[in-house]
Amino acid sequence: MGNPWEVALAADDGAWSPAPRLNTFVKFRRTRTDQLLRRAELPPITIVEVAEDTNVEDLKQVARQLSAKLSADSTARAQGRFIIFALEGNPRKLPEWDVELFRCFSNPECVDIARKREVESRIEGLVAKLRARDSEAEDSPAHRSVQQRQSSLDHVAEVVAATKDLREKSGKLSADRVAKAFGVPKSQLARWLGRSRQAIGKAPHAESLQAPLGYFERIARLRSALDDQGDFRRWLHLPDRQLDGKRPIDLIEQGRMQVVADLVDDMLTGSPG
Repeated sequence: MGNPWEVALAADDGAWSPAPRLNTFVKFRRTRTDQLLRRAELPPITIVEVAEDTNVEDLKQVARQLSAKLSADSTARAQGRFIIFALEGNPRKLPEWDVELFRCFSNPECVDIARKREVESRIEGLVAKLRARDSEAEDSPAHRSVQQRQSSLDHVAEVVAATKDLREKSGKLSADRVAKAFGVPKSQLARWLGRSRQAIGKAPHAESLQAPLGYFERIARLRSALDDQGDFRRWLHLPDRQLDGKRPIDLIEQGRMQVVADLVDDMLTGSPG
């Protein structure tokens, strides 16, 4: 495993006591609940403290905001984020408040309610799920360092120069630069690569990304024959008869980057489709 997963411990005052025991696979971060809600995206595991005197309506408002963040985050939908509401007591004023809380979420399978003393064991269970998920992703076609078929354009200077902007000064392909060239959020590129948004954010030009990013470099070579970057992005979203009427981006979504890369080769060399 690389960097440990972040577990946010959220409480109204930012304090969390007692702190869960340290786990090799996680890094705990205490935060105030209002600070958590201002974050751009949630960490893999979020624990929200529910004090005995918590107002149920306020709690449901927090739940609705957390649900909105999950729904807006394509990475969260694809790979899962987990939220646990940790109870110090029994919030009153609503006989079935827990059912109402789950109803705030469109994906209640990612949400749980537990006593505060049970949080450590719940985290252990979720970490096991995260490890299994990442292990499966390592074995997926998008994650393997598959040897690409050679292209006749690999040594054509003007074609290769058209994707120079996708590489860092070190010569390595950058996920950040590829996402920008394709006009997609980094979270979407991460999904295409079979990685988490956090992984490519921390190491956008990691060695393990070079092979899968190579497909995108070959596809982006089409820019050498187009007037501007906007034309390339529009092409990605146009149906193509050589793809049976599908859009290039549809095949990329399916993990068929090689097919799109070969199409670009044919377009640039004038070979029949």
